[in-house]
Amino acid sequence: MKFYSKDIEFTPAMKEHVKSQFNRMSKLISTVTNTEDDNLSCTLKKDGDDFKVEFMVQGSQMLRAESSGRDFYETVDSVSAILAEQIRRYKESRIYAKRVNTNSLLEDLQMFEIPEVSKEKYDML
Repeated sequence: MKFYSKDIEFTPAMKEHVKSQFNRMSKLISTVTNTEDDNLSCTLKKDGDDFKVEFMVQGSQMLRAESSGRDFYETVDSVSAILAEQIRRYKESRIYAKRVNTNSLLEDLQMFEIPEVSKEKYDML
């Protein structure tokens, strides 16, 4: 995991809290990436009295969540909730995409050949 900061330094307690949030989401994160530390990053910025925290997960899909607030720990918790929701939506879309495979639908439709109707059979004249 990479830590970046601007106008403030990460304390060991802050790093531990961020790592614990990522560890809680490790099962979800593994669906997007192979959970190597190089693919996870946390950016912290101090803007006046507010903390701005950004999480990024890079894998087959890049996911990013950010939030700002006056309390660092609450902000990290809200960002992790946003990221968990994004990962859940990504995972559901991948499952849905596997269920609805357009190529297999086309192959299924080609199996059913429509028979030609003879005009002579229905010609009343």
